[in-house]
Amino acid sequence: MSKVRCYRVNTYIDGFNLYHGMRESGWHDCFWLNIVELSNHLTKGFCQLVAAKYFTARIRGARDGDASNRAKMREAKRKRQSDYLEALSELPGLHIYEGFYKPGTVTCKRCGHSWDKPEEKKTDVQIATQLMDDAYSHAFDTAILVSGDGDMAPPMEVVRRRFPDKRLIAAFPPARYNRDIARLAYTSFEISRKQLRSSQLANPFKKRDSSLLRKPESW
Repeated sequence: MSKVRCYRVNTYIDGFNLYHGMRESGWHDCFWLNIVELSNHLTKGFCQLVAAKYFTARIRGARDGDASNRAKMREAKRKRQSDYLEALSELPGLHIYEGFYKPGTVTCKRCGHSWDKPEEKKTDVQIATQLMDDAYSHAFDTAILVSGDGDMAPPMEVVRRRFPDKRLIAAFPPARYNRDIARLAYTSFEISRKQLRSSQLANPFKKRDSSLLRKPESW
C-alpha cells in the first residue's frame, strides 16, 4: 500500500485584511481569534502545520490635542489590540511580524471636513518577503495565504514560476475575495464564520506566568 504524502504547510495571515473583513461582515464575535487554531482548521487532509505567520501593526493610543472622549476611545482601542497581541505571543508555533501606521488625513471634497486615516506600512512587504524566502529555503510544500489584498499577486507569481511543485492556497477573509489572487492559487475558498468561531482563544486566556487576559466586552 503506497504512503499518502504529508504536505508541510505554512500559513501567512494578513491581520489587517482579516480583521476588517470580519468587521465589515459584522462578525465581532470572532475577533478573539486563535491564529494557530484557525491555521489548523485550514490545513485539511494529510497536512502538517509547520508555522503560522501573522502580520499586523500596532495602532496608536491617545495623541496630544485629543479631546477627553477621543483620547479615551483611542486608548481603549489600543488596549484591546495590545491584550490580543499579548495573548497571541503566547501561542506555540506562531510568528508575529509587526509593521507600523503612518499618520495621515483625508479631506472631504464636498464639505472640507478632515479626519485621521493612518496608513499601515510594511505588512505587504513582510508577507511577500516571508513567502518568497520560505519558498527559496524549501520551508513548505503548501502555503496558505489569508488575505484578499491584490498586492499579494506579484509574489505569488514569482513562487508559482520558480517553484511549480509548491502549492499556493488562498483562504479569503469574509468579504475579501480577489480575482487575481484566486487565479494564481492552486485552489481558493472563503473562510467561514463557523471556522472562525471554532478557533477562538480561551476566555479568560491564561498566560505562561498564570496571569489572565480577558476578551474585551466590546470592540
